[in-house]
Amino acid sequence: MKSNLKIGGYSIMYDLVKGKRHQVRISFTPENLLRIESGSGKLGPFEKKFIEKNEKWILRSFQNNQVEAVKRQKFFKDLREEVSLLGIARKLRFVISRDTRYHYTGDGEFIVFAPANMISEYRIELLRFAILAFASNYIEKRTNKWAKEMNLFPKKISIKSHRSKWGSCSSLGNINLNWYLILLDKWLVDYIIVHELAHLKELNHGPKFWRLVEAYMPDHKTARKQLNDLQWVIGILD
Repeated sequence: MKSNLKIGGYSIMYDLVKGKRHQVRISFTPENLLRIESGSGKLGPFEKKFIEKNEKWILRSFQNNQVEAVKRQKFFKDLREEVSLLGIARKLRFVISRDTRYHYTGDGEFIVFAPANMISEYRIELLRFAILAFASNYIEKRTNKWAKEMNLFPKKISIKSHRSKWGSCSSLGNINLNWYLILLDKWLVDYIIVHELAHLKELNHGPKFWRLVEAYMPDHKTARKQLNDLQWVIGILD
């Protein structure tokens, strides 16, 4: 059942669904629709009190989602002509070719080669394939570079898509890095790499861990704030 809540001068559409007994859960869908799960499947006194208690979170999340939606729209609008790689906007060009590949020298255009029918029908998919290939190559090289500098060597480096994380480090000594990092500034990519490598020595976020990170990334606090503001980038081409 869809209806609206009035919070802070905003009309927030919500969808009420039946959930677990004696429990209320709230979340937002990618379309910025508030999802309310109620054990009764109704918006009774208990549910209303829960919503009232969480009004600040609901309003903040709704506003943030609106801002991020505008950023996503601009991202795809810009993709008609350019793509931002490592913080630099590069001219984007598609070239008809028998094979599918990309070309990027680092100081010029980002060119995607593919058959004509694929360019006309699968432009975003082709671009995702090309950027992923470039990201995998770049991020792995940067990780190896930092590993040597920090003298911390992972057993395995994996570059893949994560739903919410920029990176992770397992207790087995394996590092996973999100290929969407390639859409961010170079120094933010380096920060995430340093952060995950530091976990090879300190598998926690205690004082020793942050001292190790700070030794290589003095501006790590600024980096963390910027990365929180850039969460909307993760999965944008999926």
